[in-house]
Amino acid sequence: MFSRLPTEDFDIAVPSKLHPQAEMDECTSIALSYIAEDALGENCDPSWVYNNSSKGTFGITPADAIRSVIEKGVKTESGKIVFPFTDKCRIWWFDMFSECRKKMFSQKRPLFCGIHWQPYWENGICNMGEEWYDFTPHAFMISGQVTKDGIIYLKAWDFSGSWLMPREVVNKLRFAYILK
Repeated sequence: MFSRLPTEDFDIAVPSKLHPQAEMDECTSIALSYIAEDALGENCDPSWVYNNSSKGTFGITPADAIRSVIEKGVKTESGKIVFPFTDKCRIWWFDMFSECRKKMFSQKRPLFCGIHWQPYWENGICNMGEEWYDFTPHAFMISGQVTKDGIIYLKAWDFSGSWLMPREVVNKLRFAYILK
């Protein structure tokens, strides 16, 4: 069944507090913690995900972090270990922008996404720039859409706050998951 693209602005999940990023590869555990916090309604400790995920040469892979959250759970601020997710659904589509909007809106869940960080991103806007650099992977939670000056952006969160991503940037996502 085809679900319509949302036309109105929406925000499914907003972190109640931002988690600082101490290590380069902690963005993965921070983004997953934001998604767990949305599911649980309680702040979570990103270091639990980070410390319970296997690390390779370049840090935690998204697949390892997701496996850790499903198998080992997350630790809430009150110290409880909980298992908010039992499965994942990877989004594969030629138009990631439209598919991400549809999945978020229809399932009322934020997305766990990754993209290569661009050195020219600033002031909360992730624009395309003149050149695209395929290094420095970075993870975000994408939680909704915002229309600004007639352009629809997806709203992303990382350790530093919120970012707006236009279609051409979202279509560069390396991965997008909904955790169930």
